[in-house]
Amino acid sequence: MQLTSCLSSRYLEKGEYLLYDVDVEVDNLALEEGLYAALKQKPNRKWFGISREPYLYLYYQGEKSYKNKRAIDSLKLEELNRHYEEKITKVQTRLSKNQHAYLDKKDRLFEKESSMTEEQLYDKLFKLAKNMEKDSLRYLSKIQKLQEKQFDKGSKLRTRLAKGNWRMRLMGEKPVLYDSTKTRYSLNSMESYLHSKGYLNGEVAVEVDTTGKFVQQVYTVTPGPLSKVATVSYTAQDPSLLQYLEDTRNESVLEAGIALDRQYFSEERRRIATLMKNNGYYDLTIDYIYFELDTAKDDHRVDINVILNNRSGNVPHQRYTLQGVSFENDMSKRTVMDTVKHQGVLFYQGDRFYKPKALTPKIHLTDGVYSQKDVQDTRAALGAMDVFKFVDVQVAKKDSTTLTAHVITNSLDKYQYSFETGLNMNDRFPGPFTSFTLTNRNVFNGGEVLQLQGRFSLEAQASTLDVEDQLYTGQELGVNTSLLFPRVVFPMSESLKERLFVKNTQTLFLTGATFVERPEYKRLNLQGVFGYQWRNQHQANFNVNLFDIGVTSTPEVDEAFLDRLREIGGEPLVRNFDSGLVSSTNAYYTKATGQFGMGQLENTSFIKLFAELGGNTLDFIDQQFLGDDEQILGLPYYRFLKFSAELRKAIRLGYLNQQLASRLYIGVARSLGGEESSLPYEKYFFSGGSNSNRAWRPRRIGPGAYQQTDEDTNFEQPGEVIIEGNLEWRSKMFGFIHGALFLDASNVWFYQKQYDEDNNLKEGAHFEFSDFWKEFAIGYGAGLRLDFTYVLLRFDVGFKMYDPSLSMGDRFLLKQNFLDPTKAEFNIAIGYPF
Repeated sequence: MQLTSCLSSRYLEKGEYLLYDVDVEVDNLALEEGLYAALKQKPNRKWFGISREPYLYLYYQGEKSYKNKRAIDSLKLEELNRHYEEKITKVQTRLSKNQHAYLDKKDRLFEKESSMTEEQLYDKLFKLAKNMEKDSLRYLSKIQKLQEKQFDKGSKLRTRLAKGNWRMRLMGEKPVLYDSTKTRYSLNSMESYLHSKGYLNGEVAVEVDTTGKFVQQVYTVTPGPLSKVATVSYTAQDPSLLQYLEDTRNESVLEAGIALDRQYFSEERRRIATLMKNNGYYDLTIDYIYFELDTAKDDHRVDINVILNNRSGNVPHQRYTLQGVSFENDMSKRTVMDTVKHQGVLFYQGDRFYKPKALTPKIHLTDGVYSQKDVQDTRAALGAMDVFKFVDVQVAKKDSTTLTAHVITNSLDKYQYSFETGLNMNDRFPGPFTSFTLTNRNVFNGGEVLQLQGRFSLEAQASTLDVEDQLYTGQELGVNTSLLFPRVVFPMSESLKERLFVKNTQTLFLTGATFVERPEYKRLNLQGVFGYQWRNQHQANFNVNLFDIGVTSTPEVDEAFLDRLREIGGEPLVRNFDSGLVSSTNAYYTKATGQFGMGQLENTSFIKLFAELGGNTLDFIDQQFLGDDEQILGLPYYRFLKFSAELRKAIRLGYLNQQLASRLYIGVARSLGGEESSLPYEKYFFSGGSNSNRAWRPRRIGPGAYQQTDEDTNFEQPGEVIIEGNLEWRSKMFGFIHGALFLDASNVWFYQKQYDEDNNLKEGAHFEFSDFWKEFAIGYGAGLRLDFTYVLLRFDVGFKMYDPSLSMGDRFLLKQNFLDPTKAEFNIAIGYPF
């Protein structure tokens, strides 16, 4: 407060007071955020929730530097406006003269009317009017262009004059000066909020404390007793509507015992309006739905009567039927029109043709009782195909009882090409990459999407064979082709598909190849996938890959590298670099709410569940063809089981432009083969890195509390069990610059006891319920995020707080590593870590 006092006494005018702090005292924490939001005047935000001084200081410094320049900017704007106003006035004068000249010509034509036929007169008048219109449009276009130039060139000047220079606008924040009028508005607004939440007798009082140039406010909130719903009844003048209300009573959010919250009334109005629109009542809106409240009871319990009125003049609402559905594509660009009717839908198609039988299942609209849900489902199903630029469904009245529906679409380009190049951060070292994507839409005229993708990258990494961190360059080349069908592809009848599959299911075929070359080895991976994907009405995504088959070949491998693998993980780890076959069936579920990962500090959540069963697809192959239990066509194959779950949650902290984000990730993977079997290397879990635990190098944590040597830290550390937890406090700092403080905890373990090449037990490497909680690698740090709206560039620096791989007495590193740049781990990445 001492610094602010200095700032205030220097910059605040006489009679101005800085609103330094506002506190809302309320016993019910559930009301706190809403009450803060109801405030009409809030103090300046705090830097990381600690101090307001940095923003005020930067604002005042910017104002000081701009004080003398403001007059110059004002003169510049006046001169610019004067310059363009003169030009515009000249053009307007010429326009006026031109219009008068044409009127004079018109008058002269009428004077000569007797010497011309009527047809000649009209012809000359028509030509005169056309020329006049042409010249007027030319002058008006000049005026418009001059006005646009005037606006564009003066835009920066107007912004500076209104909001100050860049330091005042982006780095600092204008001081909030106390306004007693807004205090009265805040009291009324907060009491209205209490009433809306069911506290009908709620009261708010404010105490204003003025010390020097500071004002501190304390709002004391007395909610009073909470009113609750006693009974809910329905009234409708139309018996048919009343029956709908009674039949869906159990779907209502209004029920006995809940709080008398205004939000529930809004939800009930929307529910009833949607219910009626889905049952043919096209014109029925929330404006016809009212509530009667009986608050006469003494026990703060309220009887509610939901009223659904008829139309004006007590006219019953009309129930509409849909008669006539059309699909119209690329109507504005057509050169040839193709018209056909299929399953009740009339198709009008221009140059881009789609098979009607492929689109009909996506069009949920059918003749019969009108339903708004069918309109929404049609729009969603066609939009998910990735072949249309936009999808619109227009419903129009055909007569007093029937409607028609027109599905209007515009196709995306058939061929689309994208090229991308940049730098990847891998193990702290940058490496260039380039990638391309070629898309071919509507391949077989059924809305199919074919994509060819390629990627080439160079990676600089620390050598795994040299403990002195010698760098090497690796190369990676990948190509894959995917074909997406907007329907179920499977040899079965259509009726059976409708019973077994979700209506909007898509089918994916994918093939790909990846070649990796490093000093230790060369490795080729081939992959083929066949699966299904869909999204339900709750915006959750489902993916089921029935067949996910990969073949791995390692044509070259360094013997010294293999010897090092034996020292770290024994023969099972070495076998991962042999040629092999990996087949599996996997499925995952994802759902996100809010603008997740988009930079806005709002409430968001994300969940992902994953399950995979490896080797099961080979059970469909005759054992005689396999040859034995371990190989197929001379290639060893794997049987395994893998599960993982990830939960992310971000909570906005009041009005502070801050967010608390958290993440929990848990996974288990087990080999289902014999004692000497192992997981495919790609199926192990790894921890550490810019999107994991940022105080450690990528994939270097674990396993468990096993004490690593210096050579061990050069190798990735796989595990069969993983637990990761992350906590991050995010805050807007200056303009597009955001800051963060974070805490990460994680580790990986093996499911069973592990032994080195000398058959010595690796202490602490396997998971035990009694000890795992003591074996988390814990890191902390801070970061900056540059939010450029479409891309977010992230810089994080992490420090080790607790290292379970060290001896018990040496694990706490907070004191030794605190803000020591030589002990820091630097991370550069794109996007939020979670």
